[in-house]
Order: sequence, then structure tokens, then C-alpha cells
Amino acid sequence: MMQLSGIRVNQLVKVWLICISLWMSAQAMAQEAVRVEITGGTEQALPIAVTPFKNQMSIVNPDYNIAQIIRDDLARSGSFTPMRESDMSAAVLASELNLDYWRKMMQDYLVIGEVRSQGGDMYQVDMRLINTLNNQEMVARRWNGVSAPLLRTAAHQMSDAIYTAVTGRGGAFDSRMAYVRVEHAKGKRKMFLLEVADSDGYGPRTILRSYMPLMSVSWSPDGSKLAYVSFENRRPEIIVQSLDGRSRYSIAAYEGINSAPAWSPDGRGLLMTLSKGGNPDIYVMDVATKRLTQLTFDAAIETEAVWSANGQSIFFNSDRRGQPQIFQASLANPRDVKRITFEGKYNARPTASPDGRYLAYIRQDIGGFKVTTQDLVSGTSKVISTTGTDESPSFAPNGDMIAYSYNDYRGGVIAVLSRNGRSFTKLNIAGDVRDPAWGPLNSSQ
Repeated sequence: MMQLSGIRVNQLVKVWLICISLWMSAQAMAQEAVRVEITGGTEQALPIAVTPFKNQMSIVNPDYNIAQIIRDDLARSGSFTPMRESDMSAAVLASELNLDYWRKMMQDYLVIGEVRSQGGDMYQVDMRLINTLNNQEMVARRWNGVSAPLLRTAAHQMSDAIYTAVTGRGGAFDSRMAYVRVEHAKGKRKMFLLEVADSDGYGPRTILRSYMPLMSVSWSPDGSKLAYVSFENRRPEIIVQSLDGRSRYSIAAYEGINSAPAWSPDGRGLLMTLSKGGNPDIYVMDVATKRLTQLTFDAAIETEAVWSANGQSIFFNSDRRGQPQIFQASLANPRDVKRITFEGKYNARPTASPDGRYLAYIRQDIGGFKVTTQDLVSGTSKVISTTGTDESPSFAPNGDMIAYSYNDYRGGVIAVLSRNGRSFTKLNIAGDVRDPAWGPLNSSQ
């Protein structure tokens, strides 16, 4: 076993358990198609009817059902309760703009659309959003020259347009999620795959395959690169890899622990936990020059650092008070450390919302480890999950949803919670999945 001078044995065991425990509970599970399962309630959410788009049947692939994609997106946000298509009157659907009907059905908003073939594999798609209460047309947009494989992307962009028009906040549906999937094949070694999929789990693409564990995935703010921890050289290293496959290199392979990379909001810095000085501490690396600056100096374990939204401070996990809690340190004066969490004996894995208002983390609560949000202005916190084996929370780019992973009878599962906890959506992705990282909005918007 590698010897790390100056590190207490119990500290070392605790840190490695944090790094490795994700992989020890993996169970074999059958391969299944990607689908979205929305099981949470949506109390106080806005009622909206998304009618089947005209000529939708001209698109053969059922995965490209634009209206259903929009319904699933809006339901997943927790801000809307889309009307089921089966509850819509066939007679009224023939004349969609019968607003009296939709008002009687208690639908505040109506979405209608049309698909037109442009020949070959190309389509034109129109979408309109109408406020049924005041007859106001809120959105009227056309997507022209859309190839069939990009129809889902266009649908996510429609969802974003609807979400923004109604709530006044940006959407986050046209974005991607990275995660680690574990393949179990009888008689074969366990395989770890780094994958990227749409925000609803559709269309996974494998970025890397390895026989050794992969973990702690972090997106660059421009969405072009991933940083993650790899054990492929039988020790932890922090790797930076471009999604186009043109570059992949080790950025931190010091003796001991190299873990928990996190990109800065401007993409110039990378937070990481290193034990090269003898104790697990937080460092920031200038990505261009590879220059390291140490940010924490306590004798305790300091790890899982993330940036504040403005890049002026960091949040991190430390046991300097005897139990894992979350602290904040200013980059201007890293020794000025402020404790953030006070409720519960265990709070870890912090992630900050893009607007800087909220922190999400894992709290040990009655019933296990659960996703918790904290308002950084008021200081109030709220447990928003019920699954009990939660790990790796990650905010959507608009801050209104949180992805995380947990274990059920099949192994690892990725789910999406609305920040208010109203909506819980399980993303069923083939395999045993872990460590989700929600990426930035796609540049096509």
C-alpha cells in the first residue's frame, strides 16, 4: 500500500472511503431503454396544455414526439403540471384555439405547433404559447431546417422558450449531463464508462471506457471539456478531456490524493484536493500555467471544494469541527473561513447555484443521506429528497433543478429534483449510473 507521510491513518481511511464508496455497492442490472419517469407531486405548479403538433405523425420515430418531450421537460421542472394528452378532447384538438375550452379545463397556458416536411430528413417546426386567461400570445417561433436527429434538441429549446416566457427565468432543458456508468457482464471485468447525454438522459454518448474507477466529473464553463478523477494508472489522477476527443491529459498526478476537480466560472482555474503536502487540502490550479496555490491549511480533512457563482470564494467540506460540515473561504483571504452548515452532524458534497443564492449538499438525516438546499441569504435549509442514499448533487444551469444519484434495488440511479422539491424525476439510463454533473446550456440556443 502506498505510504503517505504525515497523514493520520484514520484520516486516510476516511478520504479513500469518500472516493471509493461510490463503486463498492454496484449491482448488476439489466439493460433498458432510456425513458423519463416522473413520480413526484407538483403542488402549486402552473397548469399548461401542450397539444399534439400537427403532422407529428409524419415523423416516424416515436422518440421525436415534440409535444411529449415538452410535457416531460416542463413537468421535470416542478413549475408546471402539463395536461395529459389522453385528457384532451379530440374534437377540441381539431380547433386548438378554442380558448374557452382550455379555460374551462383550468389550463392557464396553451402550446400548439405544427411540423412540416422540407424534404429528405429535414423539417420546419412552428410553436406558439398562448396565455388562455388574457388571450395573449407569449411566444411564436419557427425552427427551420431541423434534421430528424435534432428534433429533440429543437423540442428542448421550445421548452426553454416556454419556461422563460412564463416564469421570467431562463430554461435549462437544452443542456447536457455527464455521469459515470458501470457495466457488469458475467465472467468479465467491471467496466467504467464516462458518458454524456441530453438533460433528460436521452442519447448517451460514451466519452471514455476504463477498467478502473472514474469519478468526480466537472464541466468546463464553455461545455467543451470535462475534468474527472481516473484510477487507470492504479492511483488517482485528475484528467482533463475535450468532448471532441482531440485532447486528453493528466493535470494532477501528485503522490497521494488527487481528487474533486471543479472548474472556476471563468474556466481559468481548477479547484482540487491534494495531499502532496502531507494532509488533504484544497488547492487551485491555474489551468494555463499549471501553477498551484494552496487555499486551506487546517490539520483536518478539507475536500469537495466548489466555486461560488461570482468566483470570489469557495465552499468546501471539512471535519475541522469533528464532523463533516461545509465552510466558505474567500480567495482574497483564504484563512478567513466561515462555517455555513449548522443543522445535522453530517453535511457534505456542496454545489452552488449559478445565481449564487442557494447551496445544495448531502445531509445525514432521518432515513439516510438526503439532498438538502440552503438559502445563503436567509440561512434556512430544507431537505428536499426522500431517497436516502443520495450522492453528488449538481445544479442545472438555471439553478431551478438539481441532479443527483442514489442507490435502489437495481444499483445506481440518476434523478432530477426541482429545487423546491415539488418534482422528482428518475432518469432510467441503461446500466448502473453515478456522479452526475449538469453541464452549461448548449451553445446552439
